[in-house]
Amino acid sequence: ADFHAGAMPSAMSLVLGSLVLPACGSSTSAPNDSGGLTCPRGGAPVATTSVTVRDSSFDPACIVVPAGSTVTWTNTGMASHTVTSDTGAPETFDSGALGTAGTFKWTFTNPGTVNYHCIPHQSIGMVGTVIVQ
Repeated sequence: ADFHAGAMPSAMSLVLGSLVLPACGSSTSAPNDSGGLTCPRGGAPVATTSVTVRDSSFDPACIVVPAGSTVTWTNTGMASHTVTSDTGAPETFDSGALGTAGTFKWTFTNPGTVNYHCIPHQSIGMVGTVIVQ
């Protein structure tokens, strides 16, 4: 077949695009098989143990890990941030202030959903979730 610009129907382009995008990802992430889980703020959790702390968000904001996994948060932002479990979470932790390039690690032992936040930036939506299976 001789295809040229505009010859492929747009619906076919969308299908092909959706087939290609899921194959992209970070080499530090485990396969993204969330098992039908949904994050508290929508979407599927990412199977990874590495979270990047930015100046206004955690990336990814919602992850899924097996019990016994250690998650590492790394601050790549210019401001100081915290990684602090929400009140009532099944596990309680607080990183304290993480400056630029600061890291915090926590091993999750109890299955459940752990919501967390950055204390100084929670009001602007700097929140995250770890789903422990």
